[in-house]
Amino acid sequence: MKTARFRFRLALLTSLCCVFVIATSARATSIVLDSQPGDFIGGGISQTFTPIDGVFSTTTGNGHVGITFHGNDFWDFDFASANGAPLVPGAYEGAIRYPFNDGHNGLDVSGAGRGSNTLTGRFDVLAANYGTGGSVQQFSVNFEQHSEGAPPALFGQVRYDINDATATPQQIRAATHIAPADLANLLPLTTKIADAPTGVFLMGEPGDFIVGNQTLTFLPPDARISVTGTKSSGVHVFLTEGVSHFWSLDFVTPQSLDFAAGDWGSATRFPFNSPTKPGLDISGDGRGSNTLTGLFDVLQADFGPDGTIARFDAIFEQHSEGAPAAAFGRVRFNSTVSPVSEPSSITLLGLGTFVIIIVRIARRQQSIIRA
Repeated sequence: MKTARFRFRLALLTSLCCVFVIATSARATSIVLDSQPGDFIGGGISQTFTPIDGVFSTTTGNGHVGITFHGNDFWDFDFASANGAPLVPGAYEGAIRYPFNDGHNGLDVSGAGRGSNTLTGRFDVLAANYGTGGSVQQFSVNFEQHSEGAPPALFGQVRYDINDATATPQQIRAATHIAPADLANLLPLTTKIADAPTGVFLMGEPGDFIVGNQTLTFLPPDARISVTGTKSSGVHVFLTEGVSHFWSLDFVTPQSLDFAAGDWGSATRFPFNSPTKPGLDISGDGRGSNTLTGLFDVLQADFGPDGTIARFDAIFEQHSEGAPAAAFGRVRFNSTVSPVSEPSSITLLGLGTFVIIIVRIARRQQSIIRA
């Protein structure tokens, strides 16, 4: 009896595991790159991309399948058969650079501004399903590529499923949400220029290239501050003061999400940010970033009847060229935000301080009574 029960439980567990494997493998759009040291295309690093990181698209025809990924960088993956027949599961040896692969299997993986003049390699198609007109429905392939005859290789896995190739707005928003702890450095900035409806405040840490180790405050009428933008294009601030100061500040949300109040993390340099990531760029006085990371918290974003920005208030943190030092700041444009109505993280901080004060008062009263 115990043996029968054990077999039943084992069969049930096995069936559940199979269901899990099928479910997860069927929804696995992703790219995994493993570049050996010395490989030019992959840069000697490992990378993984999913629909949260960017947008996948496909092309097909004449024995060719192309998959393009648009994230913070563009990546192209081309696979082709030697005889022009549709790619089916199997091994494809002796590949050379597509589309110059006459009579050979074709391969070309390029991205981040790097490509090969000549290459050799191979790939294994694990799954290939096509829809009407030959459109790619599912495609799974592993590959090995050597660029310019060099021994180091770029290994990779490409998985595409049309049912799982696009991240939902909810997934994108969750991936760009900022934890309250990450806003800690920004909280003091909420009181800067808080009494001015329109103004810009900038502060740089030692080592920051953009603002530098200084604080700058720009207020009308000395500073001319103009703001443009819509819910789909983001908000763009332009500032001039005399002939010595010119600053631009760009804030953009992921393409699938309208610009709105709230916290936005995982930002990279606008306009080169991934369609699924926020864009940020603070530059001025002749200084700008090639690459940057950052976050911003929009306290107010009101749009007029014509759809253009009418009121704006935001605080931000930016790291240029991968440096730990940051540039911080706040931008206000016709803002009606007051310190007491700022983000929930600030409210929680104030509430915590209030609770501490109440507890201290209570303890003091107890001490007086005991005395």
